Amino acid sequence: PEFNASQVVQANAMYGSFRRICSSGALGVAAGVLALRARRVTFAMPEPAARFGVVADVQYADVDDGWNFRHTQKRRYRGALDALKMAVEDWKKGPPLVFIADLGDIIDQQCETNNDSERALQLVLDAWKDAPAEVFHLMGNHELYNFNREEAKTLIPNIFPWYRNLRLVPGWRFIILDSYELNVIEKGGGSSVEEGIAYFKQHNPNDLQAPRGTIDMGAGLSGLQKRFVPMGGGMKSQQLAWLRQELEDVAAAGERAIVLTHLPCAPQATVPPALLWNYDELLAVLREFAGLVPLVLAGHYHDGGYAFDTESLTHHVTLPSP
Repeated sequence: PEFNASQVVQANAMYGSFRRICSSGALGVAAGVLALRARRVTFAMPEPAARFGVVADVQYADVDDGWNFRHTQKRRYRGALDALKMAVEDWKKGPPLVFIADLGDIIDQQCETNNDSERALQLVLDAWKDAPAEVFHLMGNHELYNFNREEAKTLIPNIFPWYRNLRLVPGWRFIILDSYELNVIEKGGGSSVEEGIAYFKQHNPNDLQAPRGTIDMGAGLSGLQKRFVPMGGGMKSQQLAWLRQELEDVAAAGERAIVLTHLPCAPQATVPPALLWNYDELLAVLREFAGLVPLVLAGHYHDGGYAFDTESLTHHVTLPSP
């Protein structure tokens, strides 16, 4: 599709409306209905080809309200479950959905600290049971705090394969990415953590083995280098090669794609500590196929954000959390 300046301005205005709707009591969480049209992706336009729901960073925990890690936002951990239930009820009252995407961080790290991970997870999954469409879950950092990948694959439905494509709407593919294929946080460690530590140490000189909260892991980093923090993650070359092949297939079929990821990959749609470690490599792949991926949906950065990439003609929307 072709986008002109007025369409970009319109997209910014629509995102503002979308953000207000997402944070309202009617939905309770960062949940909305996205509509696909024949020519472009947009919010709440008439006669869509399909609708799907999306939510990010529920992060339920059976703990008292408290401040987030940076002490910039009050978190209502128990209230997040009620908010999710409100979103499900709202979806049930609206037009039919093709599917619902949960962009990750279904429960909070404090569940693991309290040895309560499986019970908390079940409460959240129970809240999803009445959802009016199939729910697809993505891997976030809080899943990895609470479970290793084998546990997550067993306990969380529709979270595996970690990256995949969904062909649910004629002419469109929904591509789910694993932004924690490289990480330093997975419970119990493993090969991905070993690779992640080696990668991380190339970009952050601070002591990764220090107890959490005892040192500033951003010390000595500036600008976009601040993305190299332990709660971040990255993609291996194999996944990027898979994505490139997927987009080649999309182009050959005359289709378009929407990308779903936990970590944002557009710097203007987030803050550096919430950015994918190798965001530049992911953006480079998207830019090889300009116009083919009109929308990337991400979570992780709880304030939410928006950016339009003029090189790939992609709208990057980071959904706010409860």
